[in-house]
This record gives sequence, C-alpha cells and structure tokens, in this order.
Amino acid sequence: MYSDLRFAARIWRRRPLVAAAAVLTLALGTGANTAIFRVIYAVVLKPLPYAESQRLVQVWSADRDPNAPRTLSNPNKRLTRAATIDEWRKLSNPFAEMGSYNSWEYTLSGDGEPERLTAVVVSPGVLPVLRIQPSLGRAFTDQEYVTGKEHAVILSDHLWRRRFAADSSILGRSITLDGYPYAVVGVMPAGLRLQAASLPEDPDIYTPYASAGSGALRPESGYVIGRLKPGVTLAAATSAMEALALRTQHERVRRGINLVPLADEVASGLRPALVVLFAAAGCVLLIACANLANLMLAQAAARRQELAIRAALGASRARLARHLLAECFALAALGAALGIAFSHWMVKAFVALYPQRIPRLAASGAEPAVFTFTLLVAAVTAILFGAFPAWRFSRPAISGTLREARHGSAFRGLLVVAQVAAAVVLLTGAGLLLRSFQLQHAIDPGYSRSNLLIAQLWLPDKVYNTPERQARFASELLDRVRSLPAVQSAAITNCLPIVMHILVGVDVKVPGGPASASGENAPFVRAVTPGYFQTLGIGLLAGRYLEPRDDNGGAVVVNRTFASRYFGDSSPVGRRMQFSIRGKQHEVEVVGVVPDTRDLKLQVQAQSEFYVAFASQPWSFQDLAIRTAADPGQVAKALRVELAAVDRNLPLGPVGRMEKVLSNSVAMPKFDATLVGTFAALALLLAAVGIYGVIAYSVSLRTREIGIRVALGARPGDVVRMVLRRGLMPPLAGLAVGIPLALAATRALASLLYGVQPVDATTYAAVSAVVFATSVVAAWVPARRAMSVDPMAALRCE
Repeated sequence: MYSDLRFAARIWRRRPLVAAAAVLTLALGTGANTAIFRVIYAVVLKPLPYAESQRLVQVWSADRDPNAPRTLSNPNKRLTRAATIDEWRKLSNPFAEMGSYNSWEYTLSGDGEPERLTAVVVSPGVLPVLRIQPSLGRAFTDQEYVTGKEHAVILSDHLWRRRFAADSSILGRSITLDGYPYAVVGVMPAGLRLQAASLPEDPDIYTPYASAGSGALRPESGYVIGRLKPGVTLAAATSAMEALALRTQHERVRRGINLVPLADEVASGLRPALVVLFAAAGCVLLIACANLANLMLAQAAARRQELAIRAALGASRARLARHLLAECFALAALGAALGIAFSHWMVKAFVALYPQRIPRLAASGAEPAVFTFTLLVAAVTAILFGAFPAWRFSRPAISGTLREARHGSAFRGLLVVAQVAAAVVLLTGAGLLLRSFQLQHAIDPGYSRSNLLIAQLWLPDKVYNTPERQARFASELLDRVRSLPAVQSAAITNCLPIVMHILVGVDVKVPGGPASASGENAPFVRAVTPGYFQTLGIGLLAGRYLEPRDDNGGAVVVNRTFASRYFGDSSPVGRRMQFSIRGKQHEVEVVGVVPDTRDLKLQVQAQSEFYVAFASQPWSFQDLAIRTAADPGQVAKALRVELAAVDRNLPLGPVGRMEKVLSNSVAMPKFDATLVGTFAALALLLAAVGIYGVIAYSVSLRTREIGIRVALGARPGDVVRMVLRRGLMPPLAGLAVGIPLALAATRALASLLYGVQPVDATTYAAVSAVVFATSVVAAWVPARRAMSVDPMAALRCE
C-alpha cells in the first residue's frame, strides 16, 4: 500500500489541476462536515465539565394529564415551592444533593464607574451538586443562606482580576451591590464555565438567595437541579419523585415530575438547527463525492491502455483495484487535512453568524474525537467516489469498447440523478427557510422602529425602596432627556415590546364580560409614562392616550385584542374594569384603544394587554424609549451624562436601536436560511459542474458519431438539440426523484417555519425552475462545442 500511495502521489503531480480541483472539492465537503461535528461534539456529545456529570439532572414539573406530551416545561412550569424543595432534601429521595438556582443582575457601585454585573443566585445544595469550590476563600455558610443574617458574595476569577486587580486581600472586604454591603468570601476558579438551564456561562458573581439585593427572587421561583445517588437510574428517579411529589404536595398540584439529564437540557435549544445543518453538510459531501466519482471514471478511462498493460504483465484485479483506490485515498487524505484547516474558519464563521450564545463551544479545542471523525469521513468519501472506478477498470480484459462506454455513461447518468436530487432537497429546504424569514421580517410590530433609541435601567431597592422614589426618578430623568436638542419625545415603561424586561399578567374583571383569566392566560399590564404611545408611534383606534392627569391610576388604555376579548363588539371607551396587582384591587376607566403590538416575539401573536400610568404603578425595572430627529447614536453619549446628573451610582444598561432589537428577534430564522442556503448554493454549483462534466465527456465519446451526422447534413441546431435532449434527461430524472424526497425531508423543518408549510407549492415551483435553468446552462456549453465539430477532423481522428 505504501508503494501504491507513492505512485499515486507521482500520478497526481503530473495532473496538478485535476488534483487541485479534487482536493479543494473534498476540503469544502469535509471541512463543512467537520465544522458542524465540532459544534455538535462540543455542545451535545462532550461530557459536562463536572465530576460524574452523567448523574446531574434538571428537575421540571410536567402536566399530569396522560394525554399531554412529556416535553420540557417552560420556566413558568418549573417547581414553585421552596418548602417542597426543603422537604425533599430532608426526606428519602433519589438525589444525593439538590438545590435551586436562578440568574440575576446587580449594580456594583463605589470605587470606580458603576457597572451592571451578572449573577447566579443559589440555594444550599447547588454548589455541592455541581462540585464547585472557590479557588480562593470559601463557599457560603449555612448562616449566609438564612434571610437577614449575612450578605455574602463570591467573585468570578475574571471580575476579580479585571475590577480588583487580582488582590487576594479582597477576602473579607465589602463591596456595594444594589446599595447593600456584601462581604467577599471567595473567588471561583479561573476558566469555570457553568452549564445549566438559563444560566449565564460566565457570571460575574455568586450570591445566596437570602441576599437583600435579590429580594425579588425566591428559591421557589428558581430552577431545580439535582445529583442522582450512585446506581439510581433516571427512570427509577422519576418514579420516586412522582411518588414524593404526591406525598408532599397532595392534590394541590396537578403537575408531575419531569427529570431531564443536564447535558440534554443544555443542548436542547440548538439541536434542531444542528441536525438540519449536519444533514445539509452531508448532502453537499455526497454531491462532491458524485462529482469526484465522475472525475475518477474519466481519469481511469483515459488510462485504459496503461491498466491493460499492467493486467497483461500479470497484475491481478485486486492489485489494480488497490492501486486505483490508493489514488483516491491520497486525494481524500489531502482533502481531509485541508478540510480540518477550513473547519476552524467555518466554526468561527458559525459562531459569528449564530444569533445566540452557544453553550460549551468556547471550551472546545483540538479534540481527538474531531480528528477521528474527519479521518472516518475521509475514508468513507474515498470509498464512495473510488469504489466504482476501481471495480470497473480493474478487470483484466480492459478495452475501449462501446460496451464499456455505455456502462460508464449509464453510471455517470445515475450520479447526475443523485446529485440533482440532493440539490433539490437542499434548495427546497433553503427556499422554505428563506420564505419563512421573509414573512417574519415583514411582520408589523405595531410601532415605528426608525430613529428609536432604547436603554435599560435598574434601580437598587435600598435607594429606591418606595414607589414614590421610583416614580420621581423616572420623572427627573425624562425631563432631562426631553431637553436634549436631538430628542423629539421620550417615555419610560416597565417593559418595552420585544425587550421583555418584565411583563406582568394580572387578574381582570369586567362587568358583563367573560370570566377573569389567570395564570398563563391572564392579560398583561404595562406601566407607561405620558407620551409613551407617541414615542413608539403606536396609533390610536378610539378614545385618547394616557395623559399626566391620569397619574393617579384611574384610567387605562387597552389594546385591540383586550377590547375584543372582554368587550366584544361594543366600544370599551368609558367602560369600567377591575384588576389586581401587588395584592391590591384597582377599579379604572378605559379611556382609549390602541393597536396590538408584538411583545414576546415578532412570530408570537399579540396578547391581551392594557396600559396604566407609570406614576401609579412604578417599577425599579425601567426601560427608556427615545424618539430622535437624527441619528440615535448621537443621543447615547448625552444620555449617560444626564443619567449621572440624576444618580451617579446608576450604570446605564444596554443602549441600542429598536431596529437592531427587532432584527435580532428574527436573527435565528435568518441564520438558518443563510447557512442552509449557502449549502444549497454550493450543492447546486457542484451539481452543475457534474452535469457539465458528464455531457462534455459524452460529447467527447461521440465525436465520430457527431461528425458523421454533420457530414450527412445535420444542421448545427439539430446537433445542439440532440445533445441537450440526451444530456438533460438525467437532471430531469433527478428533479423527479428529488421533489418526493424533499416532500419527505422538509417535514423535519416544520418547527423552524413560520407562515409557510413544508409542502409550499410556490417554493417547489421556484426550485424546479432554478434547477432546470441551471441544468440547461450547464449543458449548453458542451452542446455548443458539439455543434462546432468538424466532420473531416473527426473522421481523420478515427
């Protein structure tokens, strides 16, 4: 085999252009598959960076209805009683340790500029579950988990180095978070990355739930995680927890228990996109193999005389096949080496394009599993594109007979059929994703997105501990912002659309209306300052907007969906309604109706919603909206100055344009359409090259026939039609095969589509037209060459 590989190297050195084209084609196919596998391995297959991570599970509640699907619950369905969690920890249960955690944000003030920090808030048991210990200092004590006893914090290594210059004397000192002093008790290890549901991967700090700054959080609102006892299976743990839940919560809770391995939970959001991309990359590689098989057939056919001489000198069929396969493996090895280099660039491009944080990918590197996968792909591709040429041309009695030409042409035609079919599947998927993205991008959000600057603010509870102080801060900041030269209008709310700071569902009662809805079906209430609707460009359907005279909380404005749901066809303006919020009942008058706005996502239908005056229901979470006359970027710097004038200890949260926020809301569909579309375009290009190669080779084999036809009076147009008619039969057959395959394959995209069905006729018609037009173009060049055949030259050649 070594001598065969040396000879293969000499063969390809004599054909550098052919070898370069083959290696580049393989590098693209292998590199794309390796890049996607690197992401899949890092996110899905690689064990979590915790000791005995296979025993870690996420604990969710699930509907006890036997007909309900056993899927992951959303955060609104997570376990909701701290007392229950404490009971479970004390009673016999399948967990060695369990606890509750959540994410939070704090304002760090004092020395230096104020800044917003991301935090992980934990209950007892969470750090032992994950087997995490500070590298400097200690973990939290039992007293620090008790409300009102201590205020303790553990710093991350990167915050310790960046903000405190890696000063080891920080232990025992206090830092100010949300206006409260916190004693620094430890520093987490460098490079620690958390892997759990809804956690920041690189938090700045860790605090107990008991800390005053996290007063809005309770362990019962957190996410529950546990470490199974040794030898306990997931099924056994689920059964045990079901029985324990019934024992501790009785009939009050209608939900059961759903245990999900932590590794599955971390990767759950990425799986659909990764499966689609891996399948797309695999299709591209198969099309590339088909092209290379055609190339190897042509190369072997050109060497018939050499192979016949080898056979006459005693070379066995197995020896000749091994020799031809060695040439394929040489190309595959070079393609794999270049593909690994390409995969590093492709992964970077993937991460740059992916609109969300990819968990665990930052810690991935040159894994042995990745190299093993690449070598396996190289071996499989070498066999795929080299097996038939090796089998066909390794026969001892090799000759340039018409029978060989017919058999070879038939196989090449089948390869073209397979290429076109695979390209049709990819193009159809890309077309559906593109149409879905276009429909989502065209959704009217219900407000004007141009020249709208948004910013987020968090008021610390210690300083702004009363509704009056929160409302006064909003009023002072708005007065200053509205005085800026480029500002047309400004407003504050507890939750801007799409930004989703905090949107609260409340119980509502309307005399003569439907029964009050609660829980997930409850209407949303949004607190807004006067000028909110004008600033966002939300129109008025009936009545009037909220005005300063409504600051006492006696008036509300409802959206169209709310009006239709609670008031039917009658006008709600002037009608009375009641709602309950923060433990208080309020009776108000409806003074206006506005259009619906998309609050959660552009793709999610509008919810029932009403607006109250911010002065009557102020919040410490405040979103600022500013409508500018010019570029919103000019206002951002001035905004920081005005905020410092009101409170120099407050950091300004993320500042951005509403256009960017809305664009980010459809970034995932855009990402899917872009990558699958890129693979589809590459597949179509490779298929076109394959069509061109097969027809060009067929024309070269039929040169004498074409010369005779021309000599007997065939016109150039007749020759072109003959070549096109025969040359387009494989692409048309591939189209006929590809459409049913696409109908079956694109059903897997149903969860990624919006407003378009997997059987969309427009997409299939467009794909068919593109594939047919590409096939005609690819076939036209060799057809024109056949038209120019000189009959005398062709006959002399024979």
